[in-house]
Amino acid sequence: MPRKPNIELQAKITAVKRDQILDAAKMVFAEKDFHRATIKDVATRAGVADGTVYNYFENKNALILGLMDRFNQSESRETDFAKLEHTNLETFMRDYTRERFKALNEEGISLFQAVLPEILSNEELRKLYRERIIAPTFAAAETMIATIMQASDLTHDEIMLNLQLEAAMFVGLIVLRIIGDDHLEKNWDKLPDAISSLMLKAFQPKEKKT
Repeated sequence: MPRKPNIELQAKITAVKRDQILDAAKMVFAEKDFHRATIKDVATRAGVADGTVYNYFENKNALILGLMDRFNQSESRETDFAKLEHTNLETFMRDYTRERFKALNEEGISLFQAVLPEILSNEELRKLYRERIIAPTFAAAETMIATIMQASDLTHDEIMLNLQLEAAMFVGLIVLRIIGDDHLEKNWDKLPDAISSLMLKAFQPKEKKT
């Protein structure tokens, strides 16, 4: 009688192989730039056959989306946002911002330097990035938004705008770091608390703002 496939084991193997390919893509894109890099280059760096890359990613755009999705930690965002239901807003904002900066330090700078130019110049890729990563992330934040609305007199649109401002701060800081802002680099570890403090002020009820 044939053995039943171990679905959990297969999922782990798939995840490991996918990450292996994405790690290779990030290095190749950084070294050769997106346009000169090829799927064969990525496969060679990953130590797999060209066809193996295509089993996971249909083209280079899909590789970029995979890299950005991994950096965004999309699979865990809904769970992360739901933590606000079990703690206060100040603790949540500080912990959440620190975690995002931790991911940024480990992978984000080199990743953005490698792929941001292509995202900005490629209309199709921008559309896919908005649809597959940005929009689902903000949709996952609806539980958090509802909790903040209960604790303040802010509207849904006002809270969404504040969240978008926070996202813009992250991107802007990455760009400044890439272009070599010495002051920013020296004070990088202070930024999570600085950003969370700004966001806490933005989420205060209007009558309590100074």
